Amino acid sequence: MPENSVQTDLDADMLSPRVLTFRAALKWFTPVWRDIEILETQTLVALHRAIQRAFVWYDDHLYSFFLSGREWDADSDYTKPLDREEEDLFKHNPFVKKPKSAAIPLRQLQLRKGQRIAYVYDFGDNISISLHLREIAPAKRVRYPRIVALRGFSPEQYNYVQGKYSPRINRRLRAGMLPIVRVEKSGKREDDILLEWSDTGGRNREE
Repeated sequence: MPENSVQTDLDADMLSPRVLTFRAALKWFTPVWRDIEILETQTLVALHRAIQRAFVWYDDHLYSFFLSGREWDADSDYTKPLDREEEDLFKHNPFVKKPKSAAIPLRQLQLRKGQRIAYVYDFGDNISISLHLREIAPAKRVRYPRIVALRGFSPEQYNYVQGKYSPRINRRLRAGMLPIVRVEKSGKREDDILLEWSDTGGRNREE
């Protein structure tokens, strides 16, 4: 095979993004996880937004990813991008280390299959999720990020710290097992599936 043909194939491999499949597992009293596919050219910010959508939360708090898998590990922390005022604080205080921004493509992080990442959302309630990189594969012609599978009911965001579901979800839990749901095979829209398996609004519902 000609040398320039080999180089062309290598260039194509570099230009063709791969898709990473993360299992986002909530630290909860019942099994609750969501499988998320995301391109390696997309950022940790995009992954954060996909997690928020997957669990039907409000994306109204700070968050951080810890690539070591250990929560609050400052050496591996990638956090919510700073706004202009926050950037100015670090400019005028050289003795405070500026956090690394989550606005970084996943490809640059050199993640490996099997790696576990800690994700913490809402630094008051400390909602903890373990991210497990389960698969790295060629991308398909679909829109990413996307949620491809799930199990369990996601708790309403502000009920997380109380460790409870609404009565509506508790009744469903008592009724049977928690199946693994494959989004494509369900025949339903992704958003409809996520709402069906969430407790959003449960704290405001009279039951």
